[in-house]
Order: sequence, then structure tokens, then C-alpha cells
Amino acid sequence: MPPVAVYMLCAALAPAVSIGSILLLLDAGFHAYWPAFSDDVTFNHQIRTFATAGFSGGYYTIGELPAPASFTHFGPHGPFYPALYGLLLWPFGAPVSGPIWVHHGLMYAATLLGLVLARPNAATALSVAVVITTFWPAISMLTASMQEGLHFSIAVFGAAAVLHGRARIGATLYAAASLVRPTWAFGLITLIRKPTSVASFASLVGGVALLSVGSLLIFRFLAAPVPTGIVERAQDAFGSGGAGSQAASLAIYYAQRVLANLTFVVSPSRWQPLEGQVLVLSAVALVLAFRREADWRLRMSALGLAGMLALVMVFYDAGGYRGFRILGPFTLLALVIGVLSADSKKVAVLLIGINLLFVGSFVQFVHQNRGPVFSSDHSNFAKIADDLSERMRFDIAADPWCNTVLVDHTDFGAIVATIPPAFGLSVVANPKRMPDHPRSAFVMISSGSAETMKFPYEVVYRSGEFSVLRNLLRECKKK
Repeated sequence: MPPVAVYMLCAALAPAVSIGSILLLLDAGFHAYWPAFSDDVTFNHQIRTFATAGFSGGYYTIGELPAPASFTHFGPHGPFYPALYGLLLWPFGAPVSGPIWVHHGLMYAATLLGLVLARPNAATALSVAVVITTFWPAISMLTASMQEGLHFSIAVFGAAAVLHGRARIGATLYAAASLVRPTWAFGLITLIRKPTSVASFASLVGGVALLSVGSLLIFRFLAAPVPTGIVERAQDAFGSGGAGSQAASLAIYYAQRVLANLTFVVSPSRWQPLEGQVLVLSAVALVLAFRREADWRLRMSALGLAGMLALVMVFYDAGGYRGFRILGPFTLLALVIGVLSADSKKVAVLLIGINLLFVGSFVQFVHQNRGPVFSSDHSNFAKIADDLSERMRFDIAADPWCNTVLVDHTDFGAIVATIPPAFGLSVVANPKRMPDHPRSAFVMISSGSAETMKFPYEVVYRSGEFSVLRNLLRECKKK
């Protein structure tokens, strides 16, 4: 069989298992998908907004604070992810299940192109495909609209670029990816060749550091601010005077966080489904990299993984699951490099064996986390979405705030996905504390809360669970 045909079959393995898991475990197809959790809802909605209105949609913000860059109306995660997926989805309209189909297509394309680039033999290509397919954190995130499906695809293709020695391809990939998630600047570490001196190694690491800072600054210019974010918290502390005491307070705060995270990491009984797989395989990748016969490229990928692990331990709440969504792609990157660079099949067998130990966690995750997304009857949501589309008319010529809906709580669920795409979603900075003079033209609130609003409004839509109000203080004139 020609190598490309083998690669095509291998690349299809991960998407096929993802689709099969929903069919077999939940007895549902992708047509049943409806985002039910806040992050999944807002990413899904942003993608569909770009597919509908490009950069001309409403604002996605926290506390009605838009990005410094006026051209983008997207949220705290920046515009590039919804723009990329929205552009790919645009020819097909803006179906609710569209983003997860794009995830599967990109994973297939990344794996296929990666195998073509790396040119492994058939046995190694199959080993790589099985390692990817049994890395359950990646498979589980293909059926969500969040960014992780893209980042796992970047990891797979990036590993192939490292093995093939195509530094320009890898550098371009990670530089572009760092605009979606700044931590991808760490991926450049994997491209560093064995240095001839300490000075050359230091200069390369310095270049990575400069790119990291640059991508973070660009990201902050293009992304809506998070009032309680890591950078904002540090800025507030130093901006309030007494830099010395504020620095000491921040140091104590982060030291306490590191201690709490380390305690969590060594307490397997506290791990959520699939967190354990990321932790265990990260440790295995580091051990493999320190073998005497380990390939230099594997060692550099392990160095990047170690840096990401340290970043997660300091700045994230390990028990909050978000940190492991950020760490997971770097774990997969190191694993794929390990399989492609190994002379022995024992590495692939070891990794696949460890992955299979967590198949029960994957099944549990699918039932608990994907069950509400695929197993519920969403016909009522579809009807509400149709009703709102009749009552809320997107006006591309109006001020973006006229196409924005302010939601009265941050942990919103499936009902918010009924808002027509092209309208932005802004959430209040403090749950259940609606501003007296909102900038948004529309407000979505829980039932029974309309009487507490201090601004004039008219009811656009009302159901047993929520109401949508038109803010009469916002005059929507043409731009």
C-alpha cells in the first residue's frame, strides 16, 4: 500500500474513535449537539458569529469592557480562534454543531500532513495514530466547541515539524498559535537544535522569551480584558502604591497557590477524570527524555513541557481543570515526538499501555461531561432560538453595542446558546449585579429579575426560565 494511503487511514483513527464514542456511549449523533456549559457556549457562539457577520458582530466581553483594538469585538481569548473556525464554517452557514465538525476535520488534516512531513514507516505511523487516539484528553475535547481541539491539532503537526527538521514551518506554526494562546511560545523550545555552546543556548532561550512577551502584548491588545485575570491582578496590586509590599503580597499569594497545586498533584483521589492521564504521561515524557539514549528533540520538547507544568503550578488552579487543558497539548507534543524519534517500539507500547489504563476515566468523562451536551432533548432550545431570531434583528450598520446581549450571570448554560449568532454576549463582572446603565442594547436575565432593573426597558421575549429585555437607554443609530 502506498505510504500516503497508509497515512490517510492512520489519520482517520482519532476522529473515528471520537465520533464512535458519542454513537456508542451516548447513542447520539452530532446533530444532537447543543453546548451546555459556559465556556463551550461562548466559544460556539463566537465561531458562529464570525461565520455570520465576520468582525462586524456584537461585543463578547466581561463587564462590558471591550478589547483595546477597535476592529475586534471578540472576548478574553482573542479573535483568531473564532475567526479561523468561523471562516472554515462560513460556507456551511452557522449550524450549532459546526465547530465540532471543524475540530474533527483539523485533527485529521494535522495528523495526515504531519505524517506526510515526517515520513515514518507504516508501523511507526500506526503507533503515532494509536498514541494520539488513546490520549483521551484530546479525543474528549474534539466534541466541544472550546479551543482544545485546535491546540491538540497544533501539537500533532508541530511534533512532525520538529522531527523533520523544518524549523521555519515549526516557528511559523508556534508564532501564529501564540496569538491564539500565548503559551504556545514555549513550543519554540522544541525547535532548538543541540547548541554548540552555553552562549548560543542562552541566546536561543532569550529569543523564545522575547517572543513570549511580544505575543502576550499583542494578545492583550486584541483580547477583551478579564477584570480578575492574572495580569490584571498584578497590575492592580502594583498600581495601588507600595510596590514592595504589593510584591511581597503577590509572592505569598502565588507561593500558597503552588503549595495547594502540588498538594493536589500528589493526591490522585482528588483528580478529575482525565487529569490523571495528563499528569502521569507528563511525568513519563520527562523520564523518557532523561534517558541516556534519548533523542535531543525529545529532550527539548520535555523542556518545554516542564516549563508549561511550572507555569500551570504557579498561575492556575490545578483543581479547576483549566490548567490541564493548557498542559495537555504540550504533553501530547512530547509523546508524539517521543514515538517518532524512538528507535525502539517499546516506547510506543509503553505509552499506549498507559493510555489504555485510563479508558475508564474517558468513558466516565463522556457520560458526565458530554451526556448533557448530546443526550438531552434540545428541541425546546431550537424553538426558542427560532423565536428569538424573529424578535431580535441583527443590524450590521448599527453600533456593536446595539447587537450585544448582557447576560446577568457568568456561569451560564445552554439557554444562552439560543441567542442568534452575530449578537455578542457580554457577562456581568460580578454575578447577579446588573449595572444601572448598561451599554448593551439587550439584557438576558433570570425569570423574576426584571423588576429589579433600574433602567427603562421593554420585554422582547419571556419564558419560564429567562427574559430578554431591550435597554431603552441605548439609542441604536446607524454608524
